[in-house]
Amino acid sequence: MALLSLATTNFTDLRAEIALRRRWLYVKFEKLLALLSSGTRKRILFSGKPDWFEEIKHGFDGLPYQIEFGPISEDSFQRYEIVVPLSLSAIEEARRNCPLRKLALPLPSKESVRLCDDKYEFNQALVKYGFGQYIPKVTQGVGLTTPYILKKRVGSWGQDCYIIHNSEDEAAQLDRIRDPDYFCQEIVRGRSEFATHILFVEGRIVTALNIEYQFASEMPIKGQEKEQIKVVHRCQYLDLFASMLRTIQFEGLCCVNYKVANGEPYLLEINPRFGGSLGPYFFSFLRHLH
Repeated sequence: MALLSLATTNFTDLRAEIALRRRWLYVKFEKLLALLSSGTRKRILFSGKPDWFEEIKHGFDGLPYQIEFGPISEDSFQRYEIVVPLSLSAIEEARRNCPLRKLALPLPSKESVRLCDDKYEFNQALVKYGFGQYIPKVTQGVGLTTPYILKKRVGSWGQDCYIIHNSEDEAAQLDRIRDPDYFCQEIVRGRSEFATHILFVEGRIVTALNIEYQFASEMPIKGQEKEQIKVVHRCQYLDLFASMLRTIQFEGLCCVNYKVANGEPYLLEINPRFGGSLGPYFFSFLRHLH
């Protein structure tokens, strides 16, 4: 048993090293392309999100960009070539202050942000629009077979999410299960979860980056359980995601979270904003902005 545990640990370490090498190669290649296409030095403003600053700045090391962080105001769109909101409140601030002209980085509409932010309403909408086969079954109140996941309709980073393993868990969480601010959803088992960062402009994917998170357990909650491995990974489902984004009339940056079971993708959520794991790689999106 000890030898098996050691072998498993060594294999995990090896996979982590391979993942690190893949990320390094991706960054090197994308920085070369960024240097070849950068042109004049651009000034970029990111809204306030202090815990993301270092990774974003690190991504721009060695590139001819002036990076600053701060609140978004009307003046921001005059002083900077690119303005990047990092949160939903910053998107709203940018929308209030942006000029009536085409922006280098488009902003999503208030309606599409509101729809994506309410995970229950979003799931219901996608089922209505014909994407039901890609949505794990949802319900409000008791009704699913355990195990399932209990989620708050509006939340982030795995907060207010609970795995309901059995009837005892169900009884303990009954108040939340019956709360209209929560909903229940079937669990998609699997150690891997994916985050596909997408820049969507005028009905098409301009560029995308997919990150695979590999966990120790079969039913992880990202944000509560730390991943073992994080690796840049190819996404096979961009056409499907583009169809979904067109249907909800989304435009701008978003992050599609999904899992794969039996060769089929199952959507967990679409965050209508800059996703956290995009930070060190966002520089690679800039050459696609016009």
